[in-house]
Amino acid sequence: DAAEEHGRAIIDEAIEFAAERGQTVSGELLYGQPAKIIPEYAEKEEFDTLYVGHRGRSERAIELLGSVARNVVERTTVPVTVVR
Repeated sequence: DAAEEHGRAIIDEAIEFAAERGQTVSGELLYGQPAKIIPEYAEKEEFDTLYVGHRGRSERAIELLGSVARNVVERTTVPVTVVR
């Protein structure tokens, strides 16, 4: 469907972006609640680290880390870097 195609296009664009800069990365389209599925997948695949985006727009938003980012940090044993 359209959402899946859009998701795959974003992943492909990120892979191409990294390749143009000499980096090798892979991407996977996952289904489910992001805050739950990301930590599970990262641990299953033995990731070295996770990078999670956070769109905080104020000091209060920074203090209250976004729900997905916060839950990923709290649910995984994999080191997480939160980026804005």
